Amino acid sequence: MRNVTLLTAMVTSLGIAPAAAAAAECAPRFMQSSQTVTLNATDVGVGAEARENFQIRVQNDGNGACSATLRFARQTTSAGDPSLRYALFSSGQTIDVMPSNVSVPSTRSDVSVPGLPGGANGRAVPFRLAFPTEWGIASGTRKEEILVTLLDAQGTTVDTMLLYF
Repeated sequence: MRNVTLLTAMVTSLGIAPAAAAAAECAPRFMQSSQTVTLNATDVGVGAEARENFQIRVQNDGNGACSATLRFARQTTSAGDPSLRYALFSSGQTIDVMPSNVSVPSTRSDVSVPGLPGGANGRAVPFRLAFPTEWGIASGTRKEEILVTLLDAQGTTVDTMLLYF
């Protein structure tokens, strides 16, 4: 018993226990594993586009506020449609969707989620998807599969989700 007390005193004096507690303050995760966004093109013409607003919810299972980052990349297992042109926006930022999840990220492929509170409520990060519907658009259904990666403040991947549209 005396050895346990001595070990506890050494760990506390070295600051190991507070570091473990600080690490538990930030534990971001997605609130769902996948999400589908559907766009319906109702207008066709010069400068026309279909738009859809949506949100991705992020939760912090820790007990303190922290920051996280969302990163977007085409799913490597999905061939995708090379003719599918779209734009993804968040808070006035145009987001670069990387060609694959192993691509080198750019400053525009990441979306910052600052001030993520601890607790079950999480935070809704707003997005807008836009798809041009100019004359000559082919009819049919197009699908894109995007891997959204959640990074903690140190840049470590802590969760992923699939975004379909």
